[in-house]
Amino acid sequence: MIRDIFEALTARDRPYKARKTLSECIDIMARMSREQHIDPDLFELFLVSGVHQQYADLFLLPEQIDEVDLTRYLGAASPPSWRHESVAGSRAPGQRFSTRSTRRHAVPTGSSRS
Repeated sequence: MIRDIFEALTARDRPYKARKTLSECIDIMARMSREQHIDPDLFELFLVSGVHQQYADLFLLPEQIDEVDLTRYLGAASPPSWRHESVAGSRAPGQRFSTRSTRRHAVPTGSSRS
């Protein structure tokens, strides 16, 4: 879904709308994230992974590519509920590294069963 939104915002082949810059698209998506229209954790991962920049380098016109200050969007009001980390010792043969995402969950204080 995030990819589809980003692609639609950055599309240069739509004569009925003006082309948006990369930073304008990220601003719009950040607002969508704050308003819970897109998952904030996935949006943050989208930015941290650099997918937005890779896509821009491949498909956007040079005049659409501008600086995006990721510090405006990362770790804003609340910390992310995921952490992307390398897991030592969990490699398959020929695999350089392994990653895992961990989520922090609230621990229930009481049992819901009677």
